[in-house]
Amino acid sequence: IKRCLKQSANVKGIRMILSGLQKSVEEISEEISEEYPNWSCIANHSKNPYSKEEQEESDCISCTRQLLGTGADIKGLRILIMTEPVGSKLNMEQTIGRLRPYFDSDGEQRDTVFYYIVDTGFRKCTEMYERVLPVIKRVSKTVQTFDLR
Repeated sequence: IKRCLKQSANVKGIRMILSGLQKSVEEISEEISEEYPNWSCIANHSKNPYSKEEQEESDCISCTRQLLGTGADIKGLRILIMTEPVGSKLNMEQTIGRLRPYFDSDGEQRDTVFYYIVDTGFRKCTEMYERVLPVIKRVSKTVQTFDLR
């Protein structure tokens, strides 16, 4: 997560980090707030929900994927970081679909970025990635793979 954030630190737009548990959402939000004190980072989950307006005013949102699935599109969302495996092609397409066209203050359209973190040390995670990769490729301008070891 930190490497993805560092790589995109100077990119304008809202960042969203999706994780599976409320506890991880809280911990990720705390870590980001410490690492990037100038960013407003919120922990958005079912026990701590934020309005669409509050999310659109933040720099960074740590959120459960389940809550993202029920939420409205976030205007200004430009970077999405998925931290848990997804095996469903439909779920992957819906998740990536939350990234809408992003326009800067001059009205020029800019790329959005989707990071999908996969622990290749687990065969099941790799299989799930391989299952959804065709969807990622179909809806993406480019796909780049990074080995974080």
